[in-house]
Amino acid sequence: MRTTPLVCICIPVYNGEDTISETLDSLVVQTYKNIIIKIFDNNSMDKTIDIVGKYQEKYSNIYLIKHSKHIRGDYSWDRCIQGMEGDYGAIFHADDIYHPSIIKEQVKFLSSDTISAVSVAADLINEESQHIGYAHLPRELLNKECHSFNFTQLFALILKYDNFLITPSVMSSVNLFKKNINVLDKRFDKAADLDMWLRFSLIGNVGLISKNLMSYRASKYSFSFNEKYTRTGSRDMLKLLDFYLNIYNNLSFNMDHYKYLVFKDTVITTSNKVLAKQRANYKDIVVIDVGIIKQSFTSSRKLKVYFYALLVKTMLFFRLNFYLKKIIEAVNRIPYQSRR
Repeated sequence: MRTTPLVCICIPVYNGEDTISETLDSLVVQTYKNIIIKIFDNNSMDKTIDIVGKYQEKYSNIYLIKHSKHIRGDYSWDRCIQGMEGDYGAIFHADDIYHPSIIKEQVKFLSSDTISAVSVAADLINEESQHIGYAHLPRELLNKECHSFNFTQLFALILKYDNFLITPSVMSSVNLFKKNINVLDKRFDKAADLDMWLRFSLIGNVGLISKNLMSYRASKYSFSFNEKYTRTGSRDMLKLLDFYLNIYNNLSFNMDHYKYLVFKDTVITTSNKVLAKQRANYKDIVVIDVGIIKQSFTSSRKLKVYFYALLVKTMLFFRLNFYLKKIIEAVNRIPYQSRR
C-alpha cells in the first residue's frame, strides 16, 4: 500500500507568544494529514514554550525543541534544516498564517513535477491579522496557477521584479535540504534565504504556485518591516546578486534591471536616513540615467518609485527635511495592494 509522503514543518521561534497560536491553529487543520510540526525555540523569554506545550498535550504530531542559548536568526534556520525528517520539509514563520490546503498543494506539485523546491503567493496581514494587501507577485506570473523556473529564468525574474519568493513558504525534499543546502551561507547575511532558493534552482527547477496559500504578516515588529523601513545601509540582496552576476557573467542578464534595483534601494535608504535624522545626500539618488528611466516606464509601480525619488531628491536639495519626513511617514503607512 502506497503511503503519502511525510512532511516536516520546522518553525524557528523567539518570543512568539502573540502569534504562535494562530500559526499552529492554521497548521493543525491542514487538509494534508501526514505532517509533523517541530518548533525550535531560540531561548524565548516570554510564554512561547507554555503555549506550545498546550498544543503538544492536544496534538501528538507537535514537537518542541528547546535551546538554552539564543543565537542569530540564520543559525536558527540551520537548526531547522538539521532537525528535519521525513520526505518533504519547509521552514515556516511563527507569525504567519497558512491556508488549509497549502501543504497538500505543495506536495502535489513536488510529487508530480521534476522541481527542487516550490513556493506560493501570499496575501498580507497586519498585527491584528487583518488583510492589508498582497505580497508582490509579477503580473506576468498570474496567467497560470503553477510555474517552473530554471536558474537563468528565476534569476532574470528577480533582477526584473526584485525577490518575489515568499521565504516562509518554500518546501523541498528533506534530502535536498540536508545534503545540498545544509546551512545558510552567512556571507550574504539577510539575503542568505534567497541564496538558498537560488542554490535549489541550480539543482533543479524551482516551482511557484501563484495562488495565495498563506498570509504573510507585515507587522511593524517583524524582521521584514524593520529591514525595509529602518535600514540605512545597502541591501544584502545586492551583494548576493553581485556574487551571482560575477559567476554567471556569460548568461547576459539585463543589467538595466540590476541598475534599477540599486536605484530603488538608494531611494529607500535615503528615505530611512531622513526618518532617522541622519545625513541624507540628494546626490546619492541618480535620476538622470537612460537605463533607470527606461525601466521606470515599464510599469506603473516603477514609475511611482521614480517620481517619488524625484520628490525626495528635490526636497533634500532645498533642505525641506521636516516636510519630507512627513511625506515619507505617510508613504510608509500605505499598504501595497496592487500586483502590477
